[in-house]
Amino acid sequence: MRIWGLFYFLGYWGEQYMKADRNFWGKCITLFILIFLILSVNFYVLYSRVRDNAISGKQKEVMKAAMDFNYLLVESADAIRLISQTVEDMQREEASNKEILQFLEKESTIYGTTINRYFTGFYGYISGEYLDGVGWVPDDDFVPTERPWYVDACEAGGEVAYVSPYVDLQTQSVAMSLSKLLPDGEDVISMDITLDGMQRLLEEATIKNGWKYGMILDSAGMVVAHSEVSELGKNYRNDEDGIGGKFSDKMTKKSTDYAIVSYEGKRYVALSADVGNGWKTIAVIGAGDVLGSTGIMLIVFIIALIIIFTILVSFILSMRKQQLNEAHLYRQKNSLANIYDFAYLINLKDNTLTEMADINPEIKMLISDDNGNAQYTIRVIMDAITDVRYKSVVFDFINLSTLNERLEDKIVISKMFVSNKNEKYGIRFTPVERDDDGELISVILMAENLVNE
Repeated sequence: MRIWGLFYFLGYWGEQYMKADRNFWGKCITLFILIFLILSVNFYVLYSRVRDNAISGKQKEVMKAAMDFNYLLVESADAIRLISQTVEDMQREEASNKEILQFLEKESTIYGTTINRYFTGFYGYISGEYLDGVGWVPDDDFVPTERPWYVDACEAGGEVAYVSPYVDLQTQSVAMSLSKLLPDGEDVISMDITLDGMQRLLEEATIKNGWKYGMILDSAGMVVAHSEVSELGKNYRNDEDGIGGKFSDKMTKKSTDYAIVSYEGKRYVALSADVGNGWKTIAVIGAGDVLGSTGIMLIVFIIALIIIFTILVSFILSMRKQQLNEAHLYRQKNSLANIYDFAYLINLKDNTLTEMADINPEIKMLISDDNGNAQYTIRVIMDAITDVRYKSVVFDFINLSTLNERLEDKIVISKMFVSNKNEKYGIRFTPVERDDDGELISVILMAENLVNE
């Protein structure tokens, strides 16, 4: 009956153990997920901040370049306003077209030689006549009122009109016109400039800042300046599959000033800044040059995450092992209490013992001052319950100093004796743990009343 009771007891505790184990690992998984989420959120916040700071630094470079480009347009716009105002004043004073032409010729010479070397001359349509400040004579079929500089000026209604740039086939330079309608609603003053200055500044900015590409697009998507001269004059709106089309499309569709673009297996960061008049400066930079520090951060985060989880798992497993050992010891203690009169787990290394089964209260009183000394405690117990005729044999058996030799190749050693109440008893040692050299670390000592077996 005692054996069947033990099996039932172990089965019950095994079931409880499995339930507890499932609950434990469920909590561990929840903890892991929670820690992972907390770390991931914090990493994302830090990552975003570092990424934004890196992009912000490059964005300032693009904005500075855009300001330089804008200055060239503003300077030209100021010039056309000034000339238009002067011509308007001359008309009020009833100056002739000949006088106005002489003024345009004079100003074209001064402006082109001392102010803007990319300027090609002032001209206009005044009182039904085309006047050219650099002496260009148009063909007979030339109709000034049908030219883009005239049409755009009329549509602008007195504001400076930035006429769509074009590629000069002779010089292969990008040129553009700026024109302004005079108050009479018919006369127009215009000027031509080449964008070579803008091209030069862009090439310098591209090299200085380490950009892969630099480009300036007008409002229609035409390339008015590019670090690759062969791209000048192309319209990136019509080049969806090309690298320029991908970048310009991203930058015109996004509300932000940057975009990450993949092209031919490589990742780039495209940054833009407004030049003015709907024009955009776009800088294309290798993603590694901008986001290299974030890549290092990601690697460090993954390594740190692995280290943290390794430490956490090691700690949890260590804690779990301790819990299981304690639970196992507790179950052993309760099961042994039903079988043995007393049982002790003895640590031979530090000569201490742990009670695994309740013992007789009278024996407990005898060992109340044992101070945890294993050898002393079991000698007191055995001295109290052993018949005098068997004490010598029993004392030899419980000698802890000889256990290593006696249990060297055995899983149990036992001895029978008669108690002082003339009852048969059995006492045994069972090894529990050994070190790497095979030396005993701990054993269990059990005593059983054989009369009740």
